[in-house]
Amino acid sequence: MRCFRSLRGRKAFTTVMGRGHRASSPTLSLFALTHRRDAANVPEVGIVITKKVGKAVTRNQLRRRCKAILEGSPQSLAPKRYVLHCRPKAAALSFAELRRQLMDVLARVAS
Repeated sequence: MRCFRSLRGRKAFTTVMGRGHRASSPTLSLFALTHRRDAANVPEVGIVITKKVGKAVTRNQLRRRCKAILEGSPQSLAPKRYVLHCRPKAAALSFAELRRQLMDVLARVAS
């Protein structure tokens, strides 16, 4: 079972990307925004992968890999809203390197 909910709606994505804290690596950017007080204490994650990354098969594979990394992360996600933006070079990374970069940006956003 996933430890986070999916972030839905264009307004939610633009709010997190506009107001949230940002941490970047060469292939990823992660934005984080603290929940409102009336929101549930469950993290919400949205993943942005544009068509510049590749065909639908490549984009979906990258999305599944990112979700698997977040689900199996040793550190739990803080109850915030997150938007993960993957750049085109992210599709060429090995799973281990993608995991390393994602954990690095997650740690920088959490602090």
